[in-house]
Amino acid sequence: MDGSGSYDDVVKNIPLWQKQFPNSSTKVTFASADLKYLKESIIHLWNLGLKLIPANVVFEDVWQEGDDLIFEEQLKKNWRTISLNIRCGRILCQIFSIRSSGSRLTQR
Repeated sequence: MDGSGSYDDVVKNIPLWQKQFPNSSTKVTFASADLKYLKESIIHLWNLGLKLIPANVVFEDVWQEGDDLIFEEQLKKNWRTISLNIRCGRILCQIFSIRSSGSRLTQR
């Protein structure tokens, strides 16, 4: 191991993986440090040809003040593109799923 990243090696093999496993998907987990990349990361995976992207945030205590606003901004920025593709059946991203297992939070 030379310490170099594996991204390029993985990406170049995605077409072969999809050919061998046509319904393949990858899970994405976001934390505080990567919230600002949520929108572009999901779109990048779609552009690589992945159609099903289960996505969620970590539940550990890693969150910073203001992360909720960044998360909301990322969801809103991309909602138009994402919702159109979901409605057309082109892709599925569970972060936008109506069938989410979570429930709405209310002010106490």
